[in-house]
Amino acid sequence: MAETVAESAYQQLHHMFRESEWERRNVRRQLIADANVHFGYSSAVPMDASGLTKKGQMSAGVARQWNERLGKYRKCI
Repeated sequence: MAETVAESAYQQLHHMFRESEWERRNVRRQLIADANVHFGYSSAVPMDASGLTKKGQMSAGVARQWNERLGKYRKCI
């Protein structure tokens, strides 16, 4: 990420995400305000909680968890 963000260094970004205390409510408000400016109107961010069913152990993030689409616990990401 440090290569993508202009005028930043790895250590600064690491501290910002890992060590700094975040006020989640304020971050969310700013995210909504930025989205409204970008899209030109009040908007919502859709979240898909369906999960993708997986059968192996080799995919990153696979764990036994609730799969909304199937309505039961399964290995998914």
